[in-house]
Amino acid sequence: MFFRSFFLGWVLTAFGLGFAADPTSYTPKKLLTIPLPRQSEYAAQGLQTGMGLGAVERSGCQTRFEWQGATDYSYTPRISGGGAVRLFGGSINSKYSLVYSRMFVESRFHFLIDSTLDLYVGPVLGLDNANFQSIRSMINSPTTVDTASDQYCQEAFDMNGPSISWDAGLGWKINQSVGLTASNSVSVNFQEKFLISFSLGLAYNARPLLDRFTKNLGGVWLHLEWVPSFTIPKTSLENSFVLGFSAVF
Repeated sequence: MFFRSFFLGWVLTAFGLGFAADPTSYTPKKLLTIPLPRQSEYAAQGLQTGMGLGAVERSGCQTRFEWQGATDYSYTPRISGGGAVRLFGGSINSKYSLVYSRMFVESRFHFLIDSTLDLYVGPVLGLDNANFQSIRSMINSPTTVDTASDQYCQEAFDMNGPSISWDAGLGWKINQSVGLTASNSVSVNFQEKFLISFSLGLAYNARPLLDRFTKNLGGVWLHLEWVPSFTIPKTSLENSFVLGFSAVF
């Protein structure tokens, strides 16, 4: 119930601000925005929010869902930072299902090449709120193990506990309507497990579609992303497909 309310509140906040006021009373905002990975944007100033929903597929596991949302603020044209939440859930086997979340604090240092291309790099701190030791004990119990799907799927939640990452990426606005995004990140936790992720995305500029977007929001992009990742020492490939949006206020 909490996550459902949180999700609904985020949607209403992002789009409600775009629709609430009479657009004739506003001067159109003129901000340079470039789509970036994970439903985000480059903006020289302003507050931005993004949200995405998708599916996670890994060999040996049933398909799980993924929801992620983030809020960032551009402190200067070169520095932005904020926080993010990602929820993962689905069936571990025929008997058990799991929903857990990871929270992140991140900062980005931007290198704007021109009005169409932005490169960034920055640190990310992560933390989860699930008791994975209890979950593993439950799964590994001889009375509950479903060998057809349990033991091959545990690495789907191997990156637990505090973690530190570096994240690098880019956004390229091909024209006023379409952009491409890409990123690479490497995370390590206190169990010395590594998660290596890449992303490739396509973005569409939705701001011109409505006068209220044009007049009230600095940027609105729709994002479609593919995120392949794998953990070390285990190396099973995991694929995420996420559809979402970002908005700059």
